[in-house]
Amino acid sequence: MLERWAEIFHVLGNHDRLLVLSLFLHHNDCLCACEAVDALDLPQYQVAKSLYALKKAHLLESSRDGRWAYYCLRKTEETRALIEFLHTVVPRKVCEVELARLQERLAMRQNGRCVVGPADQTGSDD
Repeated sequence: MLERWAEIFHVLGNHDRLLVLSLFLHHNDCLCACEAVDALDLPQYQVAKSLYALKKAHLLESSRDGRWAYYCLRKTEETRALIEFLHTVVPRKVCEVELARLQERLAMRQNGRCVVGPADQTGSDD
């Protein structure tokens, strides 16, 4: 059990990963990877690496809808305990700017799904 918490805190010891997780913590719903990229205003590869690390640590789960990858917080006792803890150490005001960008980005959804892609996309579908 202690090893598992050490692994979790190791993963969260990175600023980008903690910021990515804070989006899920305060948004409390699934997000498309490109929505997270636009909300955080970070390069796509950085967000992708963070999402991968959080998924590998079993903090996030993912699903695909066509070309879109959606990520959600895992709903386990472990993550509930972590969320409770993180609400005290990462208050909403810490990521207000990112959450405001996220709300703007989520307004672009159609039927509750992402249809836009990342803002810095060059226009090609490859």
